[in-house]
Amino acid sequence: MKALLSAFADLLETREATIGQAAPSLLRKLAGGRLPEITESTEPPQAIQAHLPGLLESPGGGTIGRCLAEVARMGDRLAWSDSFRSHMPFVEIVGPTGMLPHDELRTGLFLMPPEIHYANHAHSADEVYVVLDGTGWWSLNHGPFVQKNPGDVIEIPSFTHHAMDTKARPALMLWSWTGDLRWETYRFIEPE
Repeated sequence: MKALLSAFADLLETREATIGQAAPSLLRKLAGGRLPEITESTEPPQAIQAHLPGLLESPGGGTIGRCLAEVARMGDRLAWSDSFRSHMPFVEIVGPTGMLPHDELRTGLFLMPPEIHYANHAHSADEVYVVLDGTGWWSLNHGPFVQKNPGDVIEIPSFTHHAMDTKARPALMLWSWTGDLRWETYRFIEPE
């Protein structure tokens, strides 16, 4: 788990996001401390079984490759669950309800299977996504959808309306929330 947290910190730091700047140092602090051993095996959601192995086959180099290699190494010890309405698996690795409890940060992985639309929504936390593999499209504040590829950063300030799509390929992303982390502020937005 320490290597995974360090890889996440390196990736977020090298992408130089303007929001969520506290995330890398919080992750490094966690990685440098004593962590519980995560040995428990869980049955991942069907979408993880179907799509994640293909995304992890050739992790490549650099910070993204390190993240993908660490995700592959952690294997079935990550506590994936289906999210919300559309079988979009996610894992909160660090956070108030995460595998590693923390009150100042939520960070994890999110997989959008092919041909999925994640409707406009907003929340109080500042959010940063980094695409690890695959391709996704993001719309901010009801604007046009913009294609994002591995290594691209998507910054979503607090209460910004945002939606996501995938087409033929799934998308695996690192996500991070900072600021007001309450799930209770999460809302789907009706179309205007």
